[in-house]
Amino acid sequence: MKKTSKKSQKNIFQYINDIKKAANRETNLAWFNGKPGIDKMLYHEEQRKVIQNFGFTIIKKVNSFSYYVLSRNKFSLSDTFEILSPLLNEIKKIKIVQMFDKDNISVTVVNTPMSVVKVIFDTHIELKKNDIVRIVR
Repeated sequence: MKKTSKKSQKNIFQYINDIKKAANRETNLAWFNGKPGIDKMLYHEEQRKVIQNFGFTIIKKVNSFSYYVLSRNKFSLSDTFEILSPLLNEIKKIKIVQMFDKDNISVTVVNTPMSVVKVIFDTHIELKKNDIVRIVR
């Protein structure tokens, strides 16, 4: 039996934690087997804090530090972000140093989902269209 290294175990725990971040509400079979009974209905009896938040997706690269993005939720300059990209071997944390709206006006907060915004990151990072950026909470 092959022994798992400490580094591999760390990676496994990181993957497990990342998978847990994808769930933000309770689920069940409900309508899968016909009309659900009262025992299958979810009445928000459990209020859980969402541990992830989908910030935006990459639309297009402008240069080494900046990209056009499509917002999915509210985010601001003070947030820290995690990049999920097949180009990266691991999840990278990054900050935004400047943002501009569609009229090229500097903004500090993006409130509206599906808005196109230009973001400038604090470091060079190679991303491609449809890479996902989530807000660290």
